[in-house]
Amino acid sequence: MMIAHRRLRDDLGTMSTFVGPSGLLDVDVVDVRSTLDALLADSATLFRLPRLAELAAAIDGAGFAAVRAVAGERSLDADACRSAVEFVWASSAVDRVSIDDPAIEAFDGATHSRHVGEFAGVDRAQVSAGAAKVRRSVAEHLVATRNSHPDGDALIAAEVRKKSRYRTLRELTQLAPEVLLALKPCWAMSPLAVSQMLDAKPLFDVVIFDEASQVPPADAIPALMRGRRVIVAGDSKQLPPTNFFASAASENEAVSGDDSSDGSVEADGVGNLTLGTESVLDAMANVITNGSMTLRWHYRSRDERLIAFSNAQPTLYNWQMVTFAGPTGGEAMRHVHVPWRAGGSADEVARVVELITEHSRSHPDRSLGVIAMGIDHAERIAEALRIARHADDALDEFCGAAHPDESLFIKNLERVQGDERDAIILTIGYGKNASGAMQYQFGPINQVGGERRLNVAITRSRLQMTVVSSFLTSDLDPARLNSEGQRMLARYLAYAASGGTDLGSVERQHPPFDPFLVDVERRLLAEGLRVVTQLGVSGYCIDFALAHPTRTAQLVLAVEADGPSYGASATARERDRLRREHLERLGWAVHRIWSTDWFRDPDATVAAVVAAWNAAVVVADARAAAGSGVTVGTTSMAGPVAAAPTDAGWAPPTTDGDDEGAAVARSFAAVSLVGSPPPPPSVAATARSGVRPRIVAGEPITEYSDDELVAIVTWVDADDHLRTDGELRELVSDEMGFSRVGSRIRQRLDAAIAEHRRHDP
Repeated sequence: MMIAHRRLRDDLGTMSTFVGPSGLLDVDVVDVRSTLDALLADSATLFRLPRLAELAAAIDGAGFAAVRAVAGERSLDADACRSAVEFVWASSAVDRVSIDDPAIEAFDGATHSRHVGEFAGVDRAQVSAGAAKVRRSVAEHLVATRNSHPDGDALIAAEVRKKSRYRTLRELTQLAPEVLLALKPCWAMSPLAVSQMLDAKPLFDVVIFDEASQVPPADAIPALMRGRRVIVAGDSKQLPPTNFFASAASENEAVSGDDSSDGSVEADGVGNLTLGTESVLDAMANVITNGSMTLRWHYRSRDERLIAFSNAQPTLYNWQMVTFAGPTGGEAMRHVHVPWRAGGSADEVARVVELITEHSRSHPDRSLGVIAMGIDHAERIAEALRIARHADDALDEFCGAAHPDESLFIKNLERVQGDERDAIILTIGYGKNASGAMQYQFGPINQVGGERRLNVAITRSRLQMTVVSSFLTSDLDPARLNSEGQRMLARYLAYAASGGTDLGSVERQHPPFDPFLVDVERRLLAEGLRVVTQLGVSGYCIDFALAHPTRTAQLVLAVEADGPSYGASATARERDRLRREHLERLGWAVHRIWSTDWFRDPDATVAAVVAAWNAAVVVADARAAAGSGVTVGTTSMAGPVAAAPTDAGWAPPTTDGDDEGAAVARSFAAVSLVGSPPPPPSVAATARSGVRPRIVAGEPITEYSDDELVAIVTWVDADDHLRTDGELRELVSDEMGFSRVGSRIRQRLDAAIAEHRRHDP
């Protein structure tokens, strides 16, 4: 018996090296028998024991022995065991990071949100302070320029005092350019006005071209000559320059041709830089090989559907723009089909006038513009609207004075670049012939580059876009769409008919949520909230958009987490201020989830989201009850304008149609050419810092030492007013009681002022 027991113990020891300790020698006979019977009944597991022992040793060696023991005690299956291991590993990782980085351990979401709010406020203040510093710097430059150019200063002062026979602006830029530009450092002029009104020499440090895609290179040269540096801003995907005086093919004809050009630059690196270019924007692209900047954020459209089509087109922006989804949820995009009849476009004209009338009644607070594909179609609509206004006082009021800054316009496609309105009606006007066959003539859309013209038309709206046509996309034969403009028009009609939801094959797919965001979504849905995930079609999207409980199409709260999109932002200004501010401008209430808070206490974090949602619903209901909306307006500026720092009490000129010399003189008259007028003595005395030096009124200047005169000048100039040397000399003379200032007094005071400037410039 002893020999058998020893042999069994040895065999079990040998087996334990392969399958681990069996424990059979430590139990009674009955338990041994039942264990052996169980092993014989499960022969598959019996043969897996060596591998299981190997895995158990590896798990224990990796530090998960306790986890394995718990899994065995609770008989966890494979999935539950995997979840347990992941939880233990993630928890230990969080603990380790918290130990290594006290900032994470001490993180508090409410405190961090407060810090973010403080940062946003300080950042806004910093931007405002920068503007104030610039204005102060310009004012100081003006004083220094007037000091160093007394003749020019006197000439401008004499010009202001005139009642008639003003010098022209060209003469002023010839005779006193330094003082003129110090007084008015910023000018807004058309290229033609530059040629007519300014002397042909470098006058400005920087020349800026806006809407440069519409400025021909030849027209830009006069302005380029008058600057030392140039900034060219424009969109190569919008309209090129239009020559209204050149003969052109009829708008009803498709213009074929090739706009390609080699744009060659000669071997010396210069060559003809305007060869094959349409605008100064194109020409500068031949010069500037690096250093250019793309402005990617789009602000105009309050509903992303209004810009998504252009953003998605490979021949336009190819998803380069960053756009933001708005909470509107209304009918931002629609297509109105007016079936074609033999009468031509008369039905479409009548329908457009009906839509204008409907808009004037349903949304009188929103500005409106009408864009027609062709000139004739635009004129027919304008005439029909004129007749309708005679019979409808409310319509006449809306078309006349309802929006003085953004009046109703009816323009053909070539004339709308730069315009924008709350609502736009785009009416095609072209269609079928008398027999009902499509003509495939769409005016400028047919031309080479027609997609750029269409791009301008479809991106003018801030709130709503209505497309009116007498045909549908299904009426068009793809084989007969020969230009990109025609093909894009067909795609846009389908997009409008879908309400701006179907981008077709160019629709962009967002990357799937990471486990953190998946868990957030699951818990929000469990609260009974209506959740839209990854709202948006561009590179930026809102993580979670929560809907109104009853008006389910209305989204009220944007919930953002500090997940991948937050971390992808390049700067704190972008992720913690600009993005949130723009969402709030669009009408969103915004709530932030901090992942650290979520990991520690998801229930409390969800409760905070629900509270933010309830508050957003209350605000949305209040707005709905008041019928309030957000209307964005713009102010346009035309004609030459000179601007000066408002801190100094300066204002831009106004023109009443008389000669430009008089207008400029009136503009300069708004500027105190003798600086800020000195305050009364009692005020000056209290405003100045320091102790008043010894001054005996009327005492000869010979009784004052040089140091005493410098002290008097310093004290008089201690009220932070900007003054020229002449103004300071006059003020000091008055303070010292000199009724007349002869050459001896002038010489002594000028020397004292120079010494004062040297120590306190």
